[in-house]
Amino acid sequence: MASCAEARFHLAQCGLTRLDDDRDGVPCERLCR
Repeated sequence: MASCAEARFHLAQCGLTRLDDDRDGVPCERLCR
């Protein structure tokens, strides 16, 4: 992922739950702090 926005899009629109390892609703913790 190149940005937090892109990660959020893939989580919300594509259902890629593997982006949210701790299941807190925030994908890619390193990008989305």
